[in-house]
Amino acid sequence: MASNNRANLNNNRRPNPNPNQNRNVGASCSRGKLTPQQAALRNRENATLRARQNRAIENYQYRVKVDAINRNGGMDNTQYALPDDIKPNRQRDYFYVMRKGICFIMFLILLITVALFAVSYLNIEQIPQKYIELGSETVTTTEGITTEGTTTEGTTTEGTTTEGTTTEGTTTEGDAVSNADAEESSTGTGEVVTQYSLLDPVYGFIKNMSSKFMDKGIELGDSPLYDKMIAKSEIMDNTMYIILITYFPILLLLYIIIVIIMMFKAFFGMFGKRIYKSFGLGGFIMLLGGVATAFAMLVYNTEIGSKMVISNIVNIIIGCFKGGTSGLVGGYGLLALIGLPIIVLFFSMFIKKKVPYNIFDV
Repeated sequence: MASNNRANLNNNRRPNPNPNQNRNVGASCSRGKLTPQQAALRNRENATLRARQNRAIENYQYRVKVDAINRNGGMDNTQYALPDDIKPNRQRDYFYVMRKGICFIMFLILLITVALFAVSYLNIEQIPQKYIELGSETVTTTEGITTEGTTTEGTTTEGTTTEGTTTEGTTTEGDAVSNADAEESSTGTGEVVTQYSLLDPVYGFIKNMSSKFMDKGIELGDSPLYDKMIAKSEIMDNTMYIILITYFPILLLLYIIIVIIMMFKAFFGMFGKRIYKSFGLGGFIMLLGGVATAFAMLVYNTEIGSKMVISNIVNIIIGCFKGGTSGLVGGYGLLALIGLPIIVLFFSMFIKKKVPYNIFDV
């Protein structure tokens, strides 16, 4: 009995490890103020209560499910709403390599394109202008006769002409040959043919834009064709025609830049393992530049106030194969501007080769 009293006395003398346990929690809540210790205790109690409630709800749902299965003869006919399927990131089972032969063919095509612009810029006399011209314009005149690019005053003589001498009423075998040659070369009597360089629109556009923003225009070369186009656009009333004639050289500038970039890409594609892309996109932009140039020439041929005939674009593109056509027609240079991008687009579909990884399986 005495030992029990000593134990109770010792217990009463020990300090209370939780002094907040015996406080009147209800009184504190009534005042609306909680100490940090009381708030933490209340949060733990609430978390415990929520966890018990969730477990009770899960147990109830499980019992309902089991009862439903038992009533249906042991089969679960409940339709469940499944979450959306998440497709896993599937890695490719193949890789690409550059076809060296196609890269070489592409490099040659692009090199020829660059050479066309380079020859037009350098103006090499040994290369005939008709093979690199953008187009030619034939103008009918009544003041003279044009033979081989020279114009002379229209004169008439009686008789035949032999080696620069004129005789009246006499004809020899050599005279007959001379007369035949004169008739063949005089088929363009009264017509003046003007050939335009492939870089004519680029020179004219740079000069036109620089003259608007600077005191003096930058002249890199002669641009008679573009100057005529701009002069004609000033009296046009169709906004679309004016925009096309004024700004189509921008696509031609992109044409030149893309050709140079793609040429280097095709060259480096023949060596190493790097994969070069966007050959198809480059070919499409090139084709767009060539077609825009052809349409600008078609607009130039269209009379003021009349409607443009789209079918005449064929005559402009293949104008290099037709002779004696009046007006502005395309030359071999325009045909190359449109034809070479089509070849680039064709070979761009085969420039990369798909190789499966299973070739490394033993």
